[in-house]
Amino acid sequence: MEAVQLYYSILCVLALGITFYFYWKRFPLVTAIVFAVTLIVPPMSHLWHIIWGEGYAYRLCDSDADSLFSWTSCAGVDFYEVYLNSYEVAVFLEIVLLRGLSIYFSEQRRAKTMNYKIRTWWLYFIILQSICIALATLLTVFPGQILSDYAPIYDIIALLLSLLTLYYFQAIPSTKRKDEEEVPLKEFVDIEAISDSDI
Repeated sequence: MEAVQLYYSILCVLALGITFYFYWKRFPLVTAIVFAVTLIVPPMSHLWHIIWGEGYAYRLCDSDADSLFSWTSCAGVDFYEVYLNSYEVAVFLEIVLLRGLSIYFSEQRRAKTMNYKIRTWWLYFIILQSICIALATLLTVFPGQILSDYAPIYDIIALLLSLLTLYYFQAIPSTKRKDEEEVPLKEFVDIEAISDSDI
């Protein structure tokens, strides 16, 4: 690993730690860890790929660069290069796993409140994450010839989307603990006993 890459990696770990510290003030420990990792790692990864690039699995063997899923012809050639260092598999899996985990925890946060405004904010956040997954899915589907042109553009678009998602996440309003406490309807004997303030 070059010295510049090492310094970049150290900077990324520091950014992750700082982000976790601020998220921990807002969320429980596990949720803070998940959001810190799933929101900070993707933009750092995309920036890494813009600067240093990534390998193409379909180039490891004599695959048909004009066919969909052209990388699958080289699936058994080199485990590291195909599954840990390629756009088609490594980047795709990274984004799907991180964004998917973020969506899962976002849906949990959304389900904990009945505040329409906050639920809508979380819904839009989930949509942004889903768009990121859709763009990453094209990496594994596109023929090798198209992938070579798409990957550099993808890195830039994905970085901008990641930064937008991160900014949007910071803007999601948080509820005070007392606002999150809800009385289940089954605890009321008479539906007419519910006042407007309870709804």
